[in-house]
Amino acid sequence: MEKIGYDARTYWVEFYTKFSIPLLPIIVALIGIPLGTYNPRNRKGYTLWVAIGLIVFMWIMISFFINLGKSGVLPPIYASFAPHILFLSVGLWLLARVET
Repeated sequence: MEKIGYDARTYWVEFYTKFSIPLLPIIVALIGIPLGTYNPRNRKGYTLWVAIGLIVFMWIMISFFINLGKSGVLPPIYASFAPHILFLSVGLWLLARVET
């Protein structure tokens, strides 16, 4: 497509997204495990709502970055993997804060 002169940016973003989406269960697990072990003052619903909020925010951020990649603001590979790296760092930070 690029050789004929068409803008293939959308296709590249979709291509890289197909490789980044299967990494989401690992990232969600890295966020969910520390939240599952944290129980401040026996408020059982607290961690559930925090986890749901993080997952919804993750979905919004992934959609936002993909749209930025399709519009040409970000390079396609960065648009596909940047939110994953962001939330992977959040998950690793939460994992580091778990008291054993």
